[in-house]
Amino acid sequence: MNETRPFGFLGKARPHFINSCDNPESMVSKFIFLAVILLPISGCAHWSDPCDDKLLQRIPSPDGSLVLSIYERKCRSMIYTTAALEKPAGFLAKRGEVVCYVMAWSGGRYAVNAGWKDGNNISIGTPDRLEKMDFYDSKESCAGIKISYHVQFRNEEQTTEDPEAIAKLRKALSEVAPCINKFYQAAYAGNDPAGEVSKLIEKGEHRSALENLLGYTHDASCPITPETYQSLKELSETFDLKPGYLERVKPLVKQ
Repeated sequence: MNETRPFGFLGKARPHFINSCDNPESMVSKFIFLAVILLPISGCAHWSDPCDDKLLQRIPSPDGSLVLSIYERKCRSMIYTTAALEKPAGFLAKRGEVVCYVMAWSGGRYAVNAGWKDGNNISIGTPDRLEKMDFYDSKESCAGIKISYHVQFRNEEQTTEDPEAIAKLRKALSEVAPCINKFYQAAYAGNDPAGEVSKLIEKGEHRSALENLLGYTHDASCPITPETYQSLKELSETFDLKPGYLERVKPLVKQ
């Protein structure tokens, strides 16, 4: 539970990553059970979240005055792939002084292709496809250096008109609803995560409903049948979810 939180805040049209910038009073009053959920951080707070950085790559500038460093940043709330411009490390130093942070892609460790075009321009790309929220904290310039990105984004269309897909979503919800409600109601009797997912389905926010459903199922460790897992897999493909959503519930499949 300490790596990612791949689902959204209940009731939002688009999966919304809860972070320290949101209104805490309104969230607590509406959804007390979120206190037991690991809260991800989106952009505004992750540099202050206790984290460990693992160096993936160092790329010196043409004149050697700066270094573009790529890291896997593991925080309590999420894993990021980050980049920073740094001064060259001194003797016996693990890293040089940070000049500025370039980007922090949330949601996991991504393959990064980066390099200096010249002394004033950097190119950063990835073969992985991101969601727009993952890309949120990406600067176009840093310490006078221009940064260009080569990134493909996932299809984040919320609604499907396919009645079969909607039926699969409802059936999966009906299977795990007692389990997820029991888990969250143990923290607060008024919690109704299954009802919230159902509301999202009714409003046509099918992608958000699926993300929330997968997240709640994982957190509550609810067992699922192989047939339901197959339906969730097909739905994940329909809505172009990141692999992590489905991978987290795979161990819950009944043998």
